[in-house]
Amino acid sequence: MIEELYTSKEAAKLLGIQIKTLYNLISARELSAKRGRPLLIPEPAIKDYIKKKTTKSVR
Repeated sequence: MIEELYTSKEAAKLLGIQIKTLYNLISARELSAKRGRPLLIPEPAIKDYIKKKTTKSVR
């Protein structure tokens, strides 16, 4: 199965955040990314981040 990869712009749009915030999340290791040019964020990393954030909100 091929893993879907998103550019930083696409990932930020999916998450509803600014690109700078996305980079901060990656720097803080709250969101994983494949380093390089362009920076690519795997779909499972986005799903995991959303899951973590919605789980924290419920508590």
